[in-house]
Amino acid sequence: MSNNSNLHTSKKNKNDEYYTYYEDVVKGLEPYKEYLKGKRVLCPCDTDESNFVKYLKELGCDVIAYHKENGSEWFKPDDYDVCVTNPPFSKIKDFYNTYKDKPLIFVCTFNHLCYKDLFIDFMEGRLNIGQSNQSMYFNAQGEHKSVSLCMFVSNLNIVENNPHLELCKENKGVYLDGTNILNVDKSCDIPDNYYGTIAVPISYICKHNADDFDIVAIANTNSKGNKYDILTPYVNGKQKFKRLLIRRRHKTQ
Repeated sequence: MSNNSNLHTSKKNKNDEYYTYYEDVVKGLEPYKEYLKGKRVLCPCDTDESNFVKYLKELGCDVIAYHKENGSEWFKPDDYDVCVTNPPFSKIKDFYNTYKDKPLIFVCTFNHLCYKDLFIDFMEGRLNIGQSNQSMYFNAQGEHKSVSLCMFVSNLNIVENNPHLELCKENKGVYLDGTNILNVDKSCDIPDNYYGTIAVPISYICKHNADDFDIVAIANTNSKGNKYDILTPYVNGKQKFKRLLIRRRHKTQ
């Protein structure tokens, strides 16, 4: 494995630097490979030793690498085609709003995707999820660090569906308190032939196939600033961790 890669700053400790393995960069950028070839690519959170920079150069890209330091302004020249990076997670909202007006591919966690601006754009088709479950990173000392439910996200209209889920033959779910929304605690428990709204764990996002299900909302904190965050999920009076709300697509759709 290569021992240098892209910067990721921990939200809990802004002095920690986390890096993406070369293999994960290659896998995550695979759906965009043909699009990226020959492009002028901005990597605003990277040095020349970044695995993003190395792989993009292998694709024949003209790469502009810039290592953003804490407290410095975002670097945004006019003459680039697409921005590709793993941004500091503690600055993800500011990063997204800075670069979203041009083609963009970046790494984030599902929790960051739930931020209002990102989640609204995701729900309304302006953000698409690519390769997901990129969970292993390492720090400057070469120590492995796990960051769960990481994914490549892009505003490009390039989407690869996951395989069809094998659905459960029986209904093991219970309804969220005061609703007709069926809750299941595992994606493998999503019942077959059920066409009502289903609350599923956020890990479902790694298995989502848009031909089978629509993501219709999120159940998190019933945030007033996010029109898609419609309720706080409870089962038998106990609050559940945030849930995605999905609905089965009819086969005629």
